[in-house]
Amino acid sequence: MEEIEVKTALRKKKRELANALGKDILRYLAELLTNADDSYKRLEAQGIDDGRKKIIKIEVSKDRKNNDGYVISVTDNAEGLSSDKLIKIFGEYGGDNANGISTRARGIFGQGASDVLQAAAIEKKTAMIETIKDGKFSKLLYNMDEDYVAKIKVDSPNDFSANKLNQIRESLSIPENGTKITFGVPSQVRFDDRIIKSLANSIAKYPSFRYLLNQSNRKIIFKNGNYEQTISSKDYFFDDDKNICDEDFKFKFDGEFVNCNLKMYINDNKQDDGTHLIVKDENDVVFDNTLFSFEKMSSAKNVSGVLNIEGLYDICYRHLNSVMPDAIVNDNRTGLDTKNPFYDVLSSAITPIIEDVLKKNAADTK
Repeated sequence: MEEIEVKTALRKKKRELANALGKDILRYLAELLTNADDSYKRLEAQGIDDGRKKIIKIEVSKDRKNNDGYVISVTDNAEGLSSDKLIKIFGEYGGDNANGISTRARGIFGQGASDVLQAAAIEKKTAMIETIKDGKFSKLLYNMDEDYVAKIKVDSPNDFSANKLNQIRESLSIPENGTKITFGVPSQVRFDDRIIKSLANSIAKYPSFRYLLNQSNRKIIFKNGNYEQTISSKDYFFDDDKNICDEDFKFKFDGEFVNCNLKMYINDNKQDDGTHLIVKDENDVVFDNTLFSFEKMSSAKNVSGVLNIEGLYDICYRHLNSVMPDAIVNDNRTGLDTKNPFYDVLSSAITPIIEDVLKKNAADTK
């Protein structure tokens, strides 16, 4: 009996690549912003902290090479990457390369930046990483062949003069170590002048960035041409005077109790900021923005909050790296997987609390 290799149809590959991050530019930025922030966290975990604000720069510009589309770059001044590290991280899709278990870095799936670059490369747009590590400059180009198989090219020239390296540092805005990731905005992504004009504000109020943007030792800069501003999420934190719930609860999963705290607030800006319940762990790593199926209730239209789940990162990491891996958080990082048993037991535990809060809010509103 002849053994025949089963191939994946090109239309299936293309569909998966195009849909990995969908049409919302904030999901693309979420992958690169959290990667940059995680890089700073790893340095801090090693005790490497000079006390200065850690900069992450988001820059939008026209892509003259691709029919005047747009390119976006995200730059940090954190660890930087060697050429070997570039190959290790981007030569294996979905690997465990974030050292997350020691620093609770958010790159748990090992595919976020790759998804961003692949989405650009599939349309032959710019997909590039430029990085400096310990005085050595490296560049990675991400490409897609005719069968939609990802290919990377890594160049690390070592014959640069000090003057040339300084020129590169200046062009990248990387004074020592750091990384700049640049990608052409895919055609399926909603991105035009109107969206660009409001992008800084959209980033500020995006629930997944709520804690990342509010760290005293971070500075997030948005740049579009000559326009530049610092982005903060401080205006989108909840007012303690409008707290309507502060309850501890727990549920059993994997034979152990998981401790949680739920805080809910009257949020008069909910229609603008779109915050339901920010699901996070004790290290302020955000996993979801959900109201557990209560989103459409009239009594929920002005109610938001924060659900803190202790050890959630460890639970996700453990399941993702088990003998039979399962993802408590969706592969595309859009939130908790509602088909996973973890969601079932969490939902069962939190539903009665939310119901009581919304019932009381409905009565108060009436």
